[in-house]
Amino acid sequence: MSGDTSIHVHKWTADQLRFIEWLAHPKAEKQPKTQKQFAALIEVSEKTLCDWKKLDGFMEAVVQRSRDLVKDHIADTIGALVRGAKKGSIPHIDRVLVMAGLGTDVADAGKGAGNVHFNVLLTKVYGDDDDSSPATE
Repeated sequence: MSGDTSIHVHKWTADQLRFIEWLAHPKAEKQPKTQKQFAALIEVSEKTLCDWKKLDGFMEAVVQRSRDLVKDHIADTIGALVRGAKKGSIPHIDRVLVMAGLGTDVADAGKGAGNVHFNVLLTKVYGDDDDSSPATE
């Protein structure tokens, strides 16, 4: 079929799934701590683990599992951003404004856009710097 993309579907072994899960976790959370120790735990050589990493689709499966793990923490992460913003942290305020649709991502706005989010918020609230802006008393 023209334009069809090939998706590699694998049926991973139980040990490969354990390795994918282990690789997907942050280093500080890994148990056991090293790949060598993990190999000993599942009774394979470290070379076998290295070979598995080279299998078509294996590292993509690790990335997907990592993404799934991150999704489990979205609410906590957003809560932490909001708490930081409430304490007055400019980077946290910027990120919260972008997430709320009231700012422009600094990466999109270009370098030197230090107050871009605050300026965008003011523009959305008060309008442009023309004569239609609310008068100050």
